[in-house]
Amino acid sequence: MKNLPPLNAVRTFVIVARSGTIAAASKEMGISSSAISQQIRNLENWLGISLFDRRTRELILTERGREYFQEVSRAINAITTATSHIIGMDTSSNNLIRISVLPSFSTLWLLPKLNDFTEKHPDIEIDLTSTTALCDLNKYDIDFAIRYGTGDYLGLETYKLLPEAVAPACHPQLLEDMLGKKAHEITLQDLIRLPIIDDEGNLKGIKYNMRKWLEEQGVQNPQFKEHIHFSDSHIACEAARLGKGLLMGRACLIADWLETGDLITPINKWEIEETAYYIVYSAQRPMRPSVKVFFNWLKDTAKEWINDPRHQKIFSP
Repeated sequence: MKNLPPLNAVRTFVIVARSGTIAAASKEMGISSSAISQQIRNLENWLGISLFDRRTRELILTERGREYFQEVSRAINAITTATSHIIGMDTSSNNLIRISVLPSFSTLWLLPKLNDFTEKHPDIEIDLTSTTALCDLNKYDIDFAIRYGTGDYLGLETYKLLPEAVAPACHPQLLEDMLGKKAHEITLQDLIRLPIIDDEGNLKGIKYNMRKWLEEQGVQNPQFKEHIHFSDSHIACEAARLGKGLLMGRACLIADWLETGDLITPINKWEIEETAYYIVYSAQRPMRPSVKVFFNWLKDTAKEWINDPRHQKIFSP
């Protein structure tokens, strides 16, 4: 086995690459930072390549380091799985699923559909945590997460669950109270006069916002009179439904309220976002049968939702 590197050094490398810092890896492994640094140097010397870019203050994987991490993390996962089976620690009979989901997506999209799953699979219990935090799926007891972003999560596997489309949305009464107009009378310039509800949060610069949408419709340098900022999209959607302002509405979150008339899109011009909803999971945590059942149900439910004619007209060019 001349081509087999020191396995302890490989394991150390995987933990450092996953956690992002030597300090975090030191805490997880219970050994000193200097010992971890020595393990990384030993592995780099054995491989004859640099795994991390040390010109920056952060530990950033080099291109070859990233490739190596993707491969060896799968190998570590295979060893972990084989060991669990051989010593009788396989938890495939465990029907408790732990999912981490964004509060907005869990409340406005997932929960209204969850009865369908529980009726079909009454033996599977779901522990759903609603949070905007990006938890470490390799470290904490989470089977998978649903996140909104570009799908680039280092060391994790992703599945694109749903795209997202955006258009300005508000309660119909807001237009009459502030502009004295009905929805069909609204112009692009009218929208600028309304209070703007902003929910970009930590995705500022990535999420579609009202300024970008208006500029793409031909409005040059729009100047808004009032902004209301929320870090949680669920609260932002609720504020719009209560008539507090004009929201950059996201179809997956507000589709039900558009059907009931609680929200309207005064100018019904939808734009597809570059960001989307992703199922994110660790390759180092094999999916148990019960988790695969829920995973597949989610995929099927999302496909059914997006193919609904009411939603097709939003997402089709």
